[in-house]
Amino acid sequence: TGTTKDSEERAHTVRDPQQSAKKGPEPRLLGTSGGEGEKKGHRKVTLPTVSNYTIRDAEDGDNAKPQQGSKPETENKLEMVAGKGDGSQQQDWDNAEWESKPLCDFSNFRANVCEMRGNIRIHPNASSVMYMEPASSKRNELWKLKPYPRKGDELCLSKVTELTVKSSKVAPECTKYHNVPVVVFALTGYTGNLFHDFTDALVPLFTTASEFNGEVQFLITDMAIWWTRKYHVVFKKLSNYPLIDFNKDTDVHCAKHAIVGLHAYMEFTIDPSKAPHNYTMVDFNRFMRRTYELPREAVSALGEIPKAKPRLLIISRQRTRMFLNLPEIIAMAEGLGFEVVVEEAN
Repeated sequence: TGTTKDSEERAHTVRDPQQSAKKGPEPRLLGTSGGEGEKKGHRKVTLPTVSNYTIRDAEDGDNAKPQQGSKPETENKLEMVAGKGDGSQQQDWDNAEWESKPLCDFSNFRANVCEMRGNIRIHPNASSVMYMEPASSKRNELWKLKPYPRKGDELCLSKVTELTVKSSKVAPECTKYHNVPVVVFALTGYTGNLFHDFTDALVPLFTTASEFNGEVQFLITDMAIWWTRKYHVVFKKLSNYPLIDFNKDTDVHCAKHAIVGLHAYMEFTIDPSKAPHNYTMVDFNRFMRRTYELPREAVSALGEIPKAKPRLLIISRQRTRMFLNLPEIIAMAEGLGFEVVVEEAN
């Protein structure tokens, strides 16, 4: 569907790269008229997923090598040019520090992530992200990844669109320019399950995008519109711009900074030694409380409020991972001084 006039006015992507950007007040899907829309050292880690898949930790980085030997295919029906349209900007866009680093990091057992700075072209129709290398560069990199943090879980990733990240000296012309970083990630897999909503999406998304303080554009593959509506306040807090449905978009997006995939670690864990700005789960907790306007950053200390008991919520499942001794659990918790609330998982 065509972009409405209203969304064009609110989107920061503009035809003229010099034009001032405008922000929208809440996440919206471009193209819609609505407002929301893994030798030695290996160890096996079993993640508590729906299917309990076992994956291999790739800490030695053996699988962190790009696929070499095959030149990037030239996409048909595209006008391919070498720096056309922004050749004068190439010198400004090239970054010496980033030029010496591989485009992607496949060493994390949980998620593959690519990050680039420079002249970047994102072409949803070709499921590709291209780093425009300088004429003197000999990168010749090509990577393939599915931007959802369940690396090794073939069942889950079978539903996720595979993207190609490559270096290139030719690329299609830009049709939209972004003067803020772009993050590309998937919203399928196990999202919809409350546990995975947090471990696969909300925590990784916070870890990856929070540093930009809203000045970041999300391009989402395998968009689940109902899911973005459910968590629209989170998207609104993380990004000042309309969400873009990657699979339905026909533009060639150009940016100076792009991240493909989300940074993820163990379940409900943020590794401060690896995360941007040394984020921790304490930061995520504070972020969620601010997002949902919850007044307290922590529960009250026991005895702080006379006669008030700390409340313990027990989520009771009826089919899998169910408690077989729920009455005993409740009795023990109440004996320890908790007010117990039992709710069934929806």
